[in-house]
Amino acid sequence: MLDYLHLPDNTNGNIDYFSGFSDTNGGSWVVWEKPRGAHMIRITCIAGGGGGGSGFSSNTTTNRGGGGGGGSSAISIVTIPAYVLPDRLYVSSGIGGKGGDANPADGTANLGSDGIRSYVCIAQDTGVIYRVCYADSGKAGTTPPDATPTGGTAGAAGTVATIADMLLASYGIRNFIGGGVGVTGGTSGGSGILTYPTTGLLLTLVEEDVEGGADDRAIVTGKQIGRAHV
Repeated sequence: MLDYLHLPDNTNGNIDYFSGFSDTNGGSWVVWEKPRGAHMIRITCIAGGGGGGSGFSSNTTTNRGGGGGGGSSAISIVTIPAYVLPDRLYVSSGIGGKGGDANPADGTANLGSDGIRSYVCIAQDTGVIYRVCYADSGKAGTTPPDATPTGGTAGAAGTVATIADMLLASYGIRNFIGGGVGVTGGTSGGSGILTYPTTGLLLTLVEEDVEGGADDRAIVTGKQIGRAHV
């Protein structure tokens, strides 16, 4: 298997990672200080992926579909001259959405939650005039219909960004990549269907059946932890 992993090692230059920590869009921030002597800065934003919906549980029927997997976030990469930016940037890295709680008995299955967006800004403000880099989050998977063999709907992918979403990125070189759609929930007679993204999103794949819920390991299914690195 060819696995690009998509994030660089800290072997050359100065690389700082900020794993997902904000549980609301722009709700929590940390400071990044520009290294002395830096000439170019490259910023990668990955938001949180959506949580998968829970499957339908029942003690009285075999029609129990799986919940849909959450969509993965978009990725935005901005390479920008250091002199354009202030000495201090603010990072808000979104967490992945929560998977739906399982039901112990008959009843409506539980939805997952959307992921949280990620931002790198010149102020602790998510307004587009302050954004240097931004990524939209993946959306939650849905639950299957009650007592039917049908699985839940896959969560939507994070929307690919545009320059209108981060005005300060216009001073740099940009690469905006849309997210991947989640996996349709498995039916009572089979597994869900995985659709590979065609946006240029790099993948880390794990062979497994998907029956809803979140999964930290697969970028195309379930929960994806947000990340920003500068």
